[in-house]
Amino acid sequence: MYKPLVVALSAVLFCGVSASKSSAQLSQLGNALNGKQKRSADAPTDLSNVDKDKIARIEQMPEVQDDIQQEWDALRRSDMQLAYGINLTENLGVSQDSVSGDAFDRQRLYSNPVVQSYINEFGQRLVPKGSPNLYTFRVLYDPIPKALTLSTGTVYISSGLLAMLTSESELAYVLGHEIAHVELRQAYLRIRDKNVEIELAREKAEKEKMITDVSSLVMGAGLGGAMIPFRLGGSLLGGSAGLATGMEVGHYFIHPQIEPVLWASKEEDDADELATKYMIEQGYDPRQAQRLFDSLNQMTTVDSRMGLGFMGSAPRIKEREARLQTLLNGELKAEIEMKSKGNGFKADGADFVPIVSSVKRDNGILSMDYDLFAVAKRNLEGAIQDRPDDAYAHFYLAKLERLTARTPEERQDGLNHLTTALRLDADRGAIPAAHLEYAVALMEQENPANRDQIAGELKAYVALSERDHATVPANMPLIYDYLSGAGDTKWYLPPQWYGAQLTNNPGFTTTAPEAVIEKATLLSPATAQPTAPAMANATSPTRAKVKAVAAHTKKEASN
Repeated sequence: MYKPLVVALSAVLFCGVSASKSSAQLSQLGNALNGKQKRSADAPTDLSNVDKDKIARIEQMPEVQDDIQQEWDALRRSDMQLAYGINLTENLGVSQDSVSGDAFDRQRLYSNPVVQSYINEFGQRLVPKGSPNLYTFRVLYDPIPKALTLSTGTVYISSGLLAMLTSESELAYVLGHEIAHVELRQAYLRIRDKNVEIELAREKAEKEKMITDVSSLVMGAGLGGAMIPFRLGGSLLGGSAGLATGMEVGHYFIHPQIEPVLWASKEEDDADELATKYMIEQGYDPRQAQRLFDSLNQMTTVDSRMGLGFMGSAPRIKEREARLQTLLNGELKAEIEMKSKGNGFKADGADFVPIVSSVKRDNGILSMDYDLFAVAKRNLEGAIQDRPDDAYAHFYLAKLERLTARTPEERQDGLNHLTTALRLDADRGAIPAAHLEYAVALMEQENPANRDQIAGELKAYVALSERDHATVPANMPLIYDYLSGAGDTKWYLPPQWYGAQLTNNPGFTTTAPEAVIEKATLLSPATAQPTAPAMANATSPTRAKVKAVAAHTKKEASN
C-alpha cells in the first residue's frame, strides 16, 4: 500500500522542482522570443530547446495570435486618438491661458512653426534608409523633459527636454532613441511576449494544479488526514499550524502569481545602442550624449520633478549612463576613433542656438505657470545668454525675479530686466503688460516724483492693449483706480480713438507705440527720457535707460 504512495510523492516532488525551474525561466521569455542571446551576469541559464519549442508552439496557437492582434489593434486605435487630440492643439498658442480647462497631463503642441519644422527635418535625416515606417517629429509644450513615440510613427519631444540640449548631437541621440523603439518593433513585441507568457503561465498553472491536488491527497493520507488543504486566490495553504512538511512542500512549488518581466530596461538599452549607430551614420558624436545625462542630473538636483519623464528615476539614469559608457568604450570605440581622425563629427548648424533659445524662453514662461521656478529661471537666463536682445525673455525673467525676490538686490535685478525689456520693445510696443508691470514697480517705491511716469505707463498699457486686441483690457476698473492714485482722475480712452489709421502704408493697421499712445492719451511727444528710479536702499548695477513714452508732457489744446 505504501509503495504506490512513495512513488506518487516522488513524482510530485520531481514535478515540483521542474515547475519551479520553469517559473524562473519566464524572465527570459523576451530574449527567447526575439532571438537575443545577450543576458546579464545574474540572469538564469538559457531556455532549453524543449522550452523554446513550447514557446514557438504557443505563439502559433490561433487563439494567442488573435489575442495579440486584438491588443495591438487596440493600442493603435488609442494612439490614433491621442495623436488626433494633440494635433488639434497646434494653433492654441504658447499661453496656458489660451486652453480652457488645461491640465498638467494634457499634452499639446508647441505653437512655433519654425521650431516644429526644424525638429521634423532634423529627425527625418536620422531615419535609416530603407525603413518601411513613416515618421513625423513634433514638439510638445510641456516643461517636463520627456520623449515618446506612438505606434502611428509620431515621435514627440517636449519643450522641457529640448530646452536642456546643448548640441545637435544630443538632439540626434534623443530622436534616434525614439526611432529605434519603432524600428525594433518594441511596442508590438511587448504585446506578443506578454500574451505568449500568459498562455505559458496558464498551461503551467493547470499542470501545477494537477500536481498539488495529487500531493495534497498523498500527504493527507500519509499524515492521517491531519492536513486539510484549501485554496485562496490560487495559493495552497496548510489547514493546520505547525505542519512543517506541508508548508515546505507548498512553498516549494506553488507559485500563485508570475512575477512581471521587467522589459523596460532591456528595451531602453537596445534603443540606446541603435541610436548611437544612427548618430555615427549621420556624423553626430555619440560621446556628446553624456552631456544630456549631465544636464538631466543637474536639473533633477535643482528640482526633482524634472525626473518625472524621459529617463525616469535617478537609479535608471545611472544605469543608462553606465550602458552608454560601455558602448562608447567597447563596441563603438574603434569606429569613433576612426571617425575622429578622419573628417570628424558634425558641428552644430547655424539654426540650433536661435531655435533652442526661443524654446528656452517659452519653456521658461510655461515653467512659471507650473511653479517650476528654478527651471524657469534657468531657462530664461539661458535664453538671454543666447540672445541678449530678447525683450520677452527679459520681461518674464523680471516677473519671475520680482515674484521670488527676497532681498533688495534681487528686486533691483528684476527691475533692471524689466527696464531692459521696455527699452528693447520701445519701437514696437509688443509687450503691453511690461508697462503695467513697470507702473506697479514704480508704485511700490511710494515716491511722489514717480506719479507722472506711473500714469504714463498705465496709459501706455491700455493703449497698446487696445491696439493689439481691439478692446480695452478687462482690468480697466483697476487701472482707473491706479490712475487716480497717481493723481489722474479724468483720463479715459476715447471711444473709437483708433479709427483713424496712423501709418502711411495702405492696408496696414499697426502703428508705432509712441503715435498710438500720443493719440490715445491726447499727449504731445515726450520731451524727456528719464531713467527708471533705483530701489531704495539697494546697491545695483548701472541702470538701463527706458524710453519714456508718456511722461513730463503737456496736454494739447482742446478741439
